[in-house]
Amino acid sequence: MSVVLLVNTLGGVTFAGSFSNLEFSETSEYASHVAILYDKELGLTEAEMRYYKILKLLGVDGKVVEKSVVTDGKDSITSEYSHIIVSGSVSNNLSDEEILSLGGFSLKGIHLITDSKSKLAIRMGLNITNETRTIEVAENINHKAMSIKYREPVTISVIETSPDMRVLTYEKDSGIPLETVLDSGAGKVLYLACP
Repeated sequence: MSVVLLVNTLGGVTFAGSFSNLEFSETSEYASHVAILYDKELGLTEAEMRYYKILKLLGVDGKVVEKSVVTDGKDSITSEYSHIIVSGSVSNNLSDEEILSLGGFSLKGIHLITDSKSKLAIRMGLNITNETRTIEVAENINHKAMSIKYREPVTISVIETSPDMRVLTYEKDSGIPLETVLDSGAGKVLYLACP
């Protein structure tokens, strides 16, 4: 018998599942400190608040920090955080210098988590097409007995997989990837198709 989980947005549930199990990491250690970037021009958005709440529920130390820290406070990022979450809205406001800094952190072993069709996801090597699909039910590769059903259908941009990418969660009927992991040096990039 399969269990159906109703959710408002897929991102939070799959992120929580992957993050709590660190399915996207090859270590058995849990994340210690997580930076959630925000853009002071945009203010704190619903996405950053949702990530913060998920981390708190999981008992993970999450801190919301202004995005300029990736260039102004490089030393503090590499010494304080194991993961950096960059929502799609913040990602699309990153400067080229900030994106390069984030890529450098990932090469050194910091895991990046991003969502939506965003500048950071594309620059980190994800091929996100212009094709969109509406999805209603998802499945995680490690929890196939539990379907993830949306309260309302969600429209996502379709991502093309590559041989070096692992798919963690996919749309149940079509197999379209919704959550993927890509190696980036010593780190990883976790991509969520929807925030």
